Amino acid sequence: HQAFSSEMSELRAWVLAQLLWNPKQDDRALVREFLDGYYGTNAAPHLLRYLDLMHDASKGHNLTCYSGTDAPFLRFKPLAEAEKLWQQAAAAAKSPEFLERVSIGHLPVRYVWLSRWDKLRKECAEAAATWPLPESRKQVANDWMSMAKGTPGKPWTKVTLLNEGGLTPEKWAARFSADAVSTPKP
Repeated sequence: HQAFSSEMSELRAWVLAQLLWNPKQDDRALVREFLDGYYGTNAAPHLLRYLDLMHDASKGHNLTCYSGTDAPFLRFKPLAEAEKLWQQAAAAAKSPEFLERVSIGHLPVRYVWLSRWDKLRKECAEAAATWPLPESRKQVANDWMSMAKGTPGKPWTKVTLLNEGGLTPEKWAARFSADAVSTPKP
């Protein structure tokens, strides 16, 4: 889905436009050039590793625009590493503009965390791993929604729809308005 707010849509659009102009260009060099220019040279290496991580995690999986939630790149281990890389990119961003771009780019990864929270919590526990996010799903959803609202005066930073069916970010995030209450086992 090539629309605003789809994962790495800016990168995809720029690289495809460059290749349409001259198809003999090195696509990896174009990706690196875009990451350096759009996210800044300090954040870019983390995001290049993120792209490589997702590529490696999807090997052998038939990628479609409707990949199921059981896709290998949507499991805890690659997502935990992806989360770490996006957090490192945010910490490395050297200007408010680069940080804003990294934060917007991070939204799709956080979307997956929120959507698969319970399954990912279970995978994390089974792996005896460390949970890479705040414990509160509500807090993560509030942070996500805050970023999805965009920056005033920059309408291109606002996420308006999450799918072709018209699901709004507000309606989607409302699902997580309260943290689940766990009941002690007898």
